[in-house]
Amino acid sequence: MKTVHVALIGTAAAVVAVYFITRAARAAADLGPLGIGAAAGAGVVNVAAGGILGIGDAVGLPRTQMSECERAMAEGRTWDASFVCPAPVFLNYLKDKL
Repeated sequence: MKTVHVALIGTAAAVVAVYFITRAARAAADLGPLGIGAAAGAGVVNVAAGGILGIGDAVGLPRTQMSECERAMAEGRTWDASFVCPAPVFLNYLKDKL
């Protein structure tokens, strides 16, 4: 079972990396030759951040910069979440909770 989790985490990290690299390449093409370095640097930072957050989510670590809405949902405070969350987010939360 642990091997499956490791494989899923690796696959998710690879997908995130490809997404951010292609996004940076498109941005570099739009910026011209002077913006290529900046776009490449931004792509590397985004890949690292996305990979770290993806791995943390996969193993169940909570994010440290949670909004009030996310905090209320994580703590199971449905009543509070109904006031601080946008309607689509709150309705998805209710749907998943049922």
